[in-house]
Amino acid sequence: MKKLAYLFIFGILLLPGCTTNEVASPVDKTSFNPGLSPGDEGWSTVKDKVESQTGEVVQSTHFPLSNTEADHVYLTTSGGYTGMYPEGKQVNNVYKYQLDSEVLELVYDEEENRSLMTLGMRGADLILVGSPIDYSPGPCTNLWQAGGNEFPVVHLSLNIDAPETLDEYVLPTDLIEMGLEQQVSCEENFS
Repeated sequence: MKKLAYLFIFGILLLPGCTTNEVASPVDKTSFNPGLSPGDEGWSTVKDKVESQTGEVVQSTHFPLSNTEADHVYLTTSGGYTGMYPEGKQVNNVYKYQLDSEVLELVYDEEENRSLMTLGMRGADLILVGSPIDYSPGPCTNLWQAGGNEFPVVHLSLNIDAPETLDEYVLPTDLIEMGLEQQVSCEENFS
């Protein structure tokens, strides 16, 4: 059975009708790579398959394409919750998912009082946002803004070459500007 290819906005273009194993080159390692986003062909399929395999809830807003393996994406899930709200902790997992074989590989796991979501990838850094477990932003929320009561999020990075710890990620100007452009576009579409 032929698998559908996926379109990556800032990465490589997989043309409809191609199979994922026809892709030879990974994404440019210096560009920002958001990967699959909700609404993109294949996003819901990947989400459903991962949730079925793990029994966990996919938290990712984007599934960034690996910069070294063109048919792999990264995503986050949340599993069990321990303790009492609001001090309890949630199991957060970061997976690498092979699109062709549908194989999941656990890359990083933690049990913290937060949720993790992948936002994109730049170089070997998987860019994530950590937010309160009960944080439910609106459809046009700019997740590239951090701090304060209105946006209680922190940006983190996970070096995929050595994924032992999450580090604070200082947002570069181009990603802040991209987030503002996306927010304005979203608000225009909803008005």
